[in-house]
Amino acid sequence: VETTSNFTISRVSYTPDAFILRNFLTPEDSETIMNDATASHMDTAETITEGDTTSRKFCQVSWLPSGGPGTSWLVSSLMQATANLFLT
Repeated sequence: VETTSNFTISRVSYTPDAFILRNFLTPEDSETIMNDATASHMDTAETITEGDTTSRKFCQVSWLPSGGPGTSWLVSSLMQATANLFLT
């Protein structure tokens, strides 16, 4: 089965450098990461805007460690693939 990807990358900030990678993960990758997060008891991400004391849950923001104990093989592989995108 051949599939196509609508992968896009958009810069959202220069300081700090921040990008949005859309359609970078397969549904299977996403499921694996969510299962790993559940197994390691990760909490729901929250964001807070400067000057606003309320937080937003389910903001589609996440942080995953790229190394160290308990790092998923998939996350390590994705970090390498992402680095290669920015270096080419």
